[in-house]
Amino acid sequence: MSANAAPPGAVLNQEDSKLQEHAHQLRELLLEERDALVQRDVDALDEIGAKKSTLLGMLESRLADGPNVQFSHSPKLADTIAECRQLNRSNGAILQAFAAQARNALSILTCRPLNTDTYGASGELSEANIRRQLTEV
Repeated sequence: MSANAAPPGAVLNQEDSKLQEHAHQLRELLLEERDALVQRDVDALDEIGAKKSTLLGMLESRLADGPNVQFSHSPKLADTIAECRQLNRSNGAILQAFAAQARNALSILTCRPLNTDTYGASGELSEANIRRQLTEV
């Protein structure tokens, strides 16, 4: 080993430290994303989405860089990544709920029920059976 080369454990610790830093930044972004979702702040969501994409790319590339990266050496990193996964699932659920609300509102405004399988007396699917005046709803 040369005088300037770091011992293998030190390289792993540096890599773990970088991964932990990126994972922590992702966690913070996911918390910001949740706040932006709740506030329905589209501009903030666009900005956060771009940052999140960049950060995920950095994390993925670091994790793919080599076999030396093992979560068993860094339980804190594993915990942070697990928390990020949970936050991401939670944000996805919020987004799905908002999308369902938007679909429902759109169906009311367009006089089209969410379930468009409406059949006429003859048993055929008919657009005429779906369309009703908004005042009739």
